[in-house]
Amino acid sequence: MRYDIRLLITDLDGILISEGDALSDEDLRALQAVYDRGISMAVCSGRDAKTIGDIALTAGLEDCSILSLSGAYVLDRPDGDILEDHRMPRAAARACLDALLNQTGELIMYQGDTSLTYRTPQFRRMLRGSPRSGSDNNDGTREAMYDMAESGAHKLLYSELDHPERLRPLRKKLAQIPGIDVTSSWFTNIEVMPAGIHKGFAVRRLAERLGVQLDQVMAFGDNDNDASMLAAVGYGVAMGNAADAARSAARYTTDSNLRNGVAKGIERFILIEDYAKPSISA
Repeated sequence: MRYDIRLLITDLDGILISEGDALSDEDLRALQAVYDRGISMAVCSGRDAKTIGDIALTAGLEDCSILSLSGAYVLDRPDGDILEDHRMPRAAARACLDALLNQTGELIMYQGDTSLTYRTPQFRRMLRGSPRSGSDNNDGTREAMYDMAESGAHKLLYSELDHPERLRPLRKKLAQIPGIDVTSSWFTNIEVMPAGIHKGFAVRRLAERLGVQLDQVMAFGDNDNDASMLAAVGYGVAMGNAADAARSAARYTTDSNLRNGVAKGIERFILIEDYAKPSISA
């Protein structure tokens, strides 16, 4: 059976990569096969555009659309033209900083390809001696954070690695701030986005630009912030390692990221004439 898929979209973390930024040979081969067939491709990730673009270029996907910062900042290709630029209202960003900078975790604020990291003393003590302890090389002071909020932030990412149970009441508090939406990309974090901006919105806009119907789109996701994207498309595929929200939104389930779930999904729906049916279920 041939499936009419004209746009393939995938997240990165927990999908194509686990630790580091290397893609498996199997997933790379499958993505290249899709690319060679002339099917449009996009990466939709919470990461910044430069990081996503570098990974796409390493994979040989020069014309891949970049839906960065969970859809708040979108490029037509790596290092290409800006298609979408959605920023948080200044008052909302300031209110979020008022709440988050007084917590115990790590806060990252994103603006395009720029990010600022603020780590509380408690968070730094927790990281002492870990590989991440010396990885913070930007100037994320409280003052710099508020300055970026004034010039227009695309996204906030707050992490509580040691006490994720503190996120639930904090998320509820943030949700009361007008002009933002709150989601998560892992059980140890909170993502704050401009209201109405999410991966599902970004995918719809990209499909419209390309003249592709949503039922001709295939997307891979694994976490809460992928649910809107998986629910919006005709071929929403949750990874075997996906969170409940992603599984509930998806129509199909594939293998985990550690077992080349993306390659198996591509083989099942796009390269079906070339491969035996792999483990993917509705």
